[in-house]
Parts: sequence; structure tokens; C-alpha cells
Amino acid sequence: MSRGFPYLILTVLGSVGVYWLWAFKFNLNENTGLLVSTLTAMLLTYLFFKLRKR
Repeated sequence: MSRGFPYLILTVLGSVGVYWLWAFKFNLNENTGLLVSTLTAMLLTYLFFKLRKR
């Protein structure tokens, strides 16, 4: 297993969690939920990339 695998799992769980909250828990627009979850995944990827460089 590579060193980046836990970061991958956290990114996927974070983006799916945001989508689930947005679309199902709060009953908001699903298409916007996909956009927000994608942006969340991009933000988490950027943060984990910065953390790994240290």
C-alpha cells in the first residue's frame, strides 16, 4: 500500500460525505451537491498535497 492511500480514502470519504449531507440530509439540489463535493475533493487534495511536502 502506498503512502498516499490513506489520503485518497479520506478525500473520497470527505467528498461523498459532503454530497450525502447536501443532497439527502438537507434535501438540496443534487447537481449543486455534486459540484460542492467535487470542490471539497479538490480542496482536500490540495491540503493533503501541502501536508505531504513537509
